[in-house]
Amino acid sequence: MPTYGNVRSLSTATAAAAQDADQDAPEGRTVRTGTARLGRDLDPRLTFDSFVVGTANRLVASAARKVVESTARFYNPLLVHGPPGSGKTHLLNAIGHHARESYGPDEVFYDSFEHFMDGVLRSTGEERDALFDFLRDVRILLLDDVQFVIDRRTVQDEFGRVWDFVTSHAGQLVLASDRPPSDFDGLHKRLLSRLLGGLVLEVGQPDYETRLAILRQKAGERSATLDEGVPELLARCDFDNVRELQGALNRILAVQELEARLVTAGEVAEMLDLDVPATEVVAEVSGAPVAEVGAGDAAEEAHPHPAPDSVLLRELRDEGDGLEPAPAHTTPPPAAVVRAVDALVEPEDTVRDAWFLDREKIVWDWPDPRDWIAEVLD
Repeated sequence: MPTYGNVRSLSTATAAAAQDADQDAPEGRTVRTGTARLGRDLDPRLTFDSFVVGTANRLVASAARKVVESTARFYNPLLVHGPPGSGKTHLLNAIGHHARESYGPDEVFYDSFEHFMDGVLRSTGEERDALFDFLRDVRILLLDDVQFVIDRRTVQDEFGRVWDFVTSHAGQLVLASDRPPSDFDGLHKRLLSRLLGGLVLEVGQPDYETRLAILRQKAGERSATLDEGVPELLARCDFDNVRELQGALNRILAVQELEARLVTAGEVAEMLDLDVPATEVVAEVSGAPVAEVGAGDAAEEAHPHPAPDSVLLRELRDEGDGLEPAPAHTTPPPAAVVRAVDALVEPEDTVRDAWFLDREKIVWDWPDPRDWIAEVLD
């Protein structure tokens, strides 16, 4: 059977069309059924090197590498699931790139489940035979968004045949969906059992540290500089997914590029409608406990569990009469400490008034500001 670059012809009737298409042959293996071209190009940006690994996705990232190193031996199929924007497509592309480097481009096939199965269902006669001849040589079959059309019985039956054919020739299936297979509508029990017999892993929502690493990596990819506290503030925001997090970063970088200046943490809070004082961001950068906040939420809702140090300081403010006074100090405090303590108390509080009148009594080398507050309240 003739081959035209990365596009293999499946019938003499489509050979000329495939040869024409090879003028701009994409990176990745494709196949034609009739006039339809099956197969997607791998995104060169979506590799394992650019995939930020954190607590929520460490296991699934390890499994993704494992299927390339030991195809069809342990996890077949591997099904990764998670909400939109959680990194499933990134993982599938990363597997594809890693497999291409290990085995060559002709042994990796990537497509959306709906598009691929539509081509399989439409193929007949010699064209269908040619399609399965093509799949015989595929070492890793990557199918994205399996949740679509899987509820159709004809799709399930045909997918079962493809599955049997690929695995019988030592091929590996890697699937991605926005939900676990147990939540697929209309899925036959036999197919559900087969899916669960492989390895099903969730791509969890990234935690604060992972979101912060993602922001710094994305900014670094664009050689962009962020002002102090900006990545920390964005990482605290409770976005629905990584895609929204990147969208917020893009908005900030767009302003910086258009206005040729850095966007401050305070401007970010206003831009994203965050009810978070900039002083809290400074305290966070200085190592204070972190609390997640939601875009547009009130501070009370965004911080249902105040930071322990903040709770302790407020209790000392209310019950400070029973504490022993601390000796006076005269070394001026750093600006970060000034802003952090300002953020801990309300404008009308006695402690804040005393703070403005006597800032010289708190110093950086104190264990914490409790002694100073006790002294003021005494």
